[in-house]
Amino acid sequence: MAVLAETATLYDRTKNKVYRSHWVDRLDLLQRGVDVSRKCMKEHPTYGPCYRTYVLCATREAEALYYLKSLTGLGLLENYNAIMKKGKEGMELMPEDADLPNALGALSARCAYPWYSPTRWYGRWYEVPSQQELLDKSIQLHLKAAERDPSNLEYACRLAQVYFQKGDMPNARRWYVKVRDEMPPQQLDDSRWQGLAHTQLATSFAKSKWNVPFA
Repeated sequence: MAVLAETATLYDRTKNKVYRSHWVDRLDLLQRGVDVSRKCMKEHPTYGPCYRTYVLCATREAEALYYLKSLTGLGLLENYNAIMKKGKEGMELMPEDADLPNALGALSARCAYPWYSPTRWYGRWYEVPSQQELLDKSIQLHLKAAERDPSNLEYACRLAQVYFQKGDMPNARRWYVKVRDEMPPQQLDDSRWQGLAHTQLATSFAKSKWNVPFA
């Protein structure tokens, strides 16, 4: 059942987006993965992969609940506490897995809206923690993912993004440099994480110099 649920996530990730006839097709696919993983957790409460596939499917489904791109955060806020609860149980059962803390860290960062955002008030209705608490939790989880899989460029780059989102520029720069210059690619699509790190270092951390001869 855990393998069946994971295929839903893998299929959703690799399916050609051009041939998706409607957003509901994706939602139905991920709902099947959530249903199977829930049944797996109920029948095998001590089997960690059941919790892993539930978190992976549930986070992607929560993001796809609303068709409008500006409303994608609402589904994450509505299901934040439920996903985090099962994710923590899964991390205890799978202490070496890196996908769980990475997914939970990304979920926390996606829900970290500032206090003046209308979406933040929607999150308060569902008792989602404050922006600072969410960012701290996200950093903690991404650090755990990077420790469990130190050669993964995605985990390191996402950690740098959260540091940047929090405003911790020294740590953000350190991890971006590590992704760009120190970590060799492990997969074919790892070049995009190095490209993202290079773009951030070239734009967000570079000081502009103006060549004004008459100044």
